[in-house]
Amino acid sequence: MFRKLLLKLTVLNASVIAILFCALITGAYLFAQYDLNRHVEFFLSKVAADINAGRRPPMFPGPPGNGPLKDSSLDSSSSFTPGPAGPPSPPPPGLPFGPPDESREGEMPRPTLFYAKLDSTGAIVSTSASLPLAKDQLEKLAQVVVQRPKPSGQVTFQNVVYFYHVTARTDSPGQLLLFQNFERERDVFRTIMTALVVIGVVCFIASLFGSLFLARRAMKPIQKSWTQQRDFLADASHELRTPLAVIQANLDVIQSNSDELVAEQTQWLNNIDESVKAMASLVESLLFLARIDSQQHPLDKKLFSLDQAIATATAPYNLLAATKKISLTTDLERSLDFYGDEGRIKQVVGILLDNAIRHTAEGGSVNVVLKQINKSVQLSVSDTGEGIPLDQLNKVFERFYQVDPARNKGGTGLGLSIAKCIVENHDGGIHASCTPGSGASFFVRLPLAAPHPLKGS
Repeated sequence: MFRKLLLKLTVLNASVIAILFCALITGAYLFAQYDLNRHVEFFLSKVAADINAGRRPPMFPGPPGNGPLKDSSLDSSSSFTPGPAGPPSPPPPGLPFGPPDESREGEMPRPTLFYAKLDSTGAIVSTSASLPLAKDQLEKLAQVVVQRPKPSGQVTFQNVVYFYHVTARTDSPGQLLLFQNFERERDVFRTIMTALVVIGVVCFIASLFGSLFLARRAMKPIQKSWTQQRDFLADASHELRTPLAVIQANLDVIQSNSDELVAEQTQWLNNIDESVKAMASLVESLLFLARIDSQQHPLDKKLFSLDQAIATATAPYNLLAATKKISLTTDLERSLDFYGDEGRIKQVVGILLDNAIRHTAEGGSVNVVLKQINKSVQLSVSDTGEGIPLDQLNKVFERFYQVDPARNKGGTGLGLSIAKCIVENHDGGIHASCTPGSGASFFVRLPLAAPHPLKGS
């Protein structure tokens, strides 16, 4: 069962990480593509405005400065081949463009930005001084772009991606076509995507191991909780079975002597009564723990005198301690007011005293001390009993756990669990310490925080 759950958690975690990483890569790519297209469109629109105004944009070859633009005129009879590109053009500010693509050694670099002017019939009448295409190729590219419904966008021509921008000419009827070679940007995007995919695969493999590690850590409290629940049910069944067996045995005796009067059956009826009370106490304890677990805190908090409450809770145990010839002493600091559930705090004191007296032999002693430490109070209950093994100190607060597996001390193993729940619901803490063979001590620390004033008071 746990192996399947571990596998499911691992696959689920790794799948979530993979989906998030794919979403991150896709989102980053789409955003970068959109942002680049937006910048290029804005840039080409400005260049087109400069060309229509007769100004030479700085990225086109020419004399220093931003002088008048000189076109390379064409007619239908010219053979027309791409001209020299001139010096590399600087990239536009804020755009991811570099210098023109460099060809092999000895060849002129091809331009990444060029334009063509068309007349009213759609024929090319002039172009930029440097072109990466022959005349017939440029004419085909111009026809493809002119037929497109959108005035700007991307077009693939001869396995090369161009960003185009079409606008009307202002000097004469016709159109101005601007082209930006997008190959370098595509190569950059392709390289980035390849790197991201490789990194994603590596991260996914790493996430499998990380998810397995996290799933195992997450499984530990689940396994512990399942084990505790299983033991809880087994121990609860055991504790309930014992009084039920006593009740059944005594009822059998009564039924076998049906001719006797009720007064003559007092012994058996008393045994049944004691068993019913034990079952009622156990069920009440289980109900309290269930309410605590479901966050239904059955606490009635108010301001009360803590030292007086502890003295009141200790008084009934004086007779029990005297019966076992145990010395029960108290040392309580006076005038300590505490905000909490007085009845539950008394229950904690009773649990600790009952536990101490049951585990202390005749002639021993139990000492109860209450003192203030800074902004908190500490209650300690110490005995001179057999003590608790050091390796079991952290287990004594588990439900149904008993140091003595024979359970011959008269407890159910729920008392210290209840005490811990009560203390923790008062924002306090409880722990045990001992010297084996010299007794055990339980320490309860509670904060002396002032209660929050009620609204309208």
